[in-house]
Amino acid sequence: MNREEAIRLLEKVKADQRLLEQKEEILYAMRMLAIEAIEVDQSKRLNLDRLFQELKQQLIYLESKNDDSFH
Repeated sequence: MNREEAIRLLEKVKADQRLLEQKEEILYAMRMLAIEAIEVDQSKRLNLDRLFQELKQQLIYLESKNDDSFH
């Protein structure tokens, strides 16, 4: 492996790491919403569910980006 290939590989690893960090943040937020939903009334739970679904869509998008980066 020459220097240029090593640099490209390092940049790819760093990009993958950023994606994984973003996924981790989203998963943490989803967890916190789920915990909060246990303790609130139905109207608040519906709002939390909407937020949860938005985060889920972001996670799906990031997973597709991450899948693309491994090909």
